[in-house]
Amino acid sequence: MYKDWIISRLPSGIPADVISYVEKQIDANFGGYISGLQYWAFGERGPDELIYTAENEDDLKLWMFREAARSIAQRMELTGRAEEENRWRYVRDHVEDGVWIYRENQQYQFNAIHDSRKFWMEYELRLLYPVFPEARWMQRVEYYENYMNKKFQVKHWSYDTTALCFREVSDSKEIDIYGVQQPAEGSIMQGRHTD
Repeated sequence: MYKDWIISRLPSGIPADVISYVEKQIDANFGGYISGLQYWAFGERGPDELIYTAENEDDLKLWMFREAARSIAQRMELTGRAEEENRWRYVRDHVEDGVWIYRENQQYQFNAIHDSRKFWMEYELRLLYPVFPEARWMQRVEYYENYMNKKFQVKHWSYDTTALCFREVSDSKEIDIYGVQQPAEGSIMQGRHTD
């Protein structure tokens, strides 16, 4: 449903395999179904779950476009992850004895631990920008800006609505919100990180 409408609003330059991937997802209604103005996800081991109730058909189309845009953005992030990681100062390498081992980039653009969300959130927001009404697009910008700053004590990322990308606005380091050790303030890690 709405596949032609969605595909016609995507920019050129998206690889054919990514378009094919998202077309299959649209054909499968992203693993759910539409009933009237409601989107329901199939219950894996229980009842189906109401995910979204649209105000009207245009609202539902925009919601479906957002789902397609997120799917494309995440797929694009996977294809370019190795290149993107080179722009970060600290990159999680592997775990030894339950502790993250980091490698440090000698030249970096971002003063934060690699976060793959930055790429796909930026990409999704750029896909949404020409399609969404401004107020709805700004809601998504604020949602992702809050999400990107979740692991920082002070605001670290701000979305630049002119350049359509996240900018660092502090020197804050990530904090431990998931029980995984993060780098100590001012540390340069090569090998095992200890506090």
